Amino acid sequence: MPVVALLYAAAQVGAQSMQRYAAVPSSIVNILIGCIVVLVLIRSWLSARLREKEMKNHA
Repeated sequence: MPVVALLYAAAQVGAQSMQRYAAVPSSIVNILIGCIVVLVLIRSWLSARLREKEMKNHA
């Protein structure tokens, strides 16, 4: 978890810098972080389903 917290903080600081220097809305970073979280959750869900199917096939 500490690594995730550091990456999140770095993304937020980078977003603030981009907003200041390039006039890019910092909310874009929040959208990207949300997309990454959703993708990780989907991957975990699919992995669990595949393991479940393998268990049924071997039983």
